[in-house]
Amino acid sequence: MKPYRTLELSEGARVRYEDFKGKIRLDLARDETMKRIEPFCLKLPEMIGRLAGLIQIYEKGNGLSASNRIDVATMDFALAIGKEFLKAYAAFFGDHYGFTAEEKEELLGWRWFYKECLEKGIKEVECRRFLQFSPLRREAQRDRAIERLVSKGFVRREMNRHKRREVVVMLPKGFEAIGM
Repeated sequence: MKPYRTLELSEGARVRYEDFKGKIRLDLARDETMKRIEPFCLKLPEMIGRLAGLIQIYEKGNGLSASNRIDVATMDFALAIGKEFLKAYAAFFGDHYGFTAEEKEELLGWRWFYKECLEKGIKEVECRRFLQFSPLRREAQRDRAIERLVSKGFVRREMNRHKRREVVVMLPKGFEAIGM
């Protein structure tokens, strides 16, 4: 059995690696979305280090230099892959992990509401339709979700003058949020 070889970071690669770790920590402190996926973010630098080692071995094969050091170019390449991975999957992880119950309700209610508006070409939906057709089947869930959307300025809750029923109305900021 061959002995294991330990790869070390060159000084430049170590600086790049530590800078990235520091940036991740700073982003975690500033960005609420990143906080939702904190365990993933904290593991990402480790994954990038492993990836840099694999790239180094792949490029150099068994003929690794005597120093067995990962160079700056290899670390930069691994960091670029890691940053793309974070960008591509942060949205996925953020949508599935780390939400409070209220945030999940808001997200489910918002997605249903804006799809309903887009598909039907309308800008208001009766509150009772939320209970009938949205994933929010309880009145308390619906009300919390709508209240959060109202506080963000995406919708307004009011009485429909013609039918005398309570409706949720999409506001311009809500249309902006969905790119319209």
